[in-house]
Amino acid sequence: MIKKILSKVKIINYIYIKVKWREKNLSKGMEHADKQFYVIRRHSEAAGLMSFAMTNLGDIMWAASRGYTPVVDMMNYRNSLMPDSYVGKHNSWDDYFKQPFGFFMEDLNSVQNIHLGTIGIKSDFPDYPMLRNDSKIRMWRDLAHRYLKPRDEFIEEANRYYIDTFGNKNVLGVLARGTDYTNKRPKGHPIQPDIDQLLRKSKEFVDKHKCDYIYIATEDSQIYESFENEFPGMLFSYQKERYHIEGDGYLSDIINKVAGGNVNSDEELYKKIYERNRQYLVSLIILSKTDYLVAGATSGTYGALLFTEGYKDEYVFDEGVY
Repeated sequence: MIKKILSKVKIINYIYIKVKWREKNLSKGMEHADKQFYVIRRHSEAAGLMSFAMTNLGDIMWAASRGYTPVVDMMNYRNSLMPDSYVGKHNSWDDYFKQPFGFFMEDLNSVQNIHLGTIGIKSDFPDYPMLRNDSKIRMWRDLAHRYLKPRDEFIEEANRYYIDTFGNKNVLGVLARGTDYTNKRPKGHPIQPDIDQLLRKSKEFVDKHKCDYIYIATEDSQIYESFENEFPGMLFSYQKERYHIEGDGYLSDIINKVAGGNVNSDEELYKKIYERNRQYLVSLIILSKTDYLVAGATSGTYGALLFTEGYKDEYVFDEGVY
């Protein structure tokens, strides 16, 4: 009870987190004495899958460039990819991505040299500024192809969907962040295009490149319905669940509330969280295979830009930050 009360005092909670999650060295055995393992951690309960993917890739690059063997830990702290009761028991990173060097958290139980990394974010990771620097995008894309590999079954599912749905037709990919951002305008985050801007730019691409289909990655029902009305018979999406935004709430809060209100156990909640993020990641892989891209500047877009082998033409809205 005292701990819970103190956690609500901002400065005390900040000091507690800094002490508990400080960087330190550990030794748990004698195996792999020739390696220095670096455990990647990030203390954030609000970040989504692709936000973690981008910052973890930055940490992987940092560790690998210094001769460390990085292991991503999304097991020993609360995060948005699993219920709290799974903390310490399940590494949610392994649900979606391969470990960069093939070592898992359980492998560290018998190794000699372990460094627990910072809980903060490294200054260099794939983010908004790279949109203005083609060489940075190429660098991060090369690193992602080496170290940020989705699980094989996700890639296979995306390949099947794309071939079965589009064959060799000309496809425009669209990624649209929810209207929660255009409503709430969170300070410091990239300004997102509104629905009309997305529709106009998409129509421009369809006309210019003679696109046969549009593939859209969005969980916002208002955006999806607007595209369906504008491009009847052309629109496809792998994601099955979409949500309507009301007021100034974040889309993630609405999704979590819906998921949490319809389950009877943490196991059911985990399955819902996993399925939503599985669809999201498969959808981004599909998006990375389209011929063209129109998107707002957001973590999902950065992921598509790193997964792709290259778009024939692309337009990412770059309008500054809120």
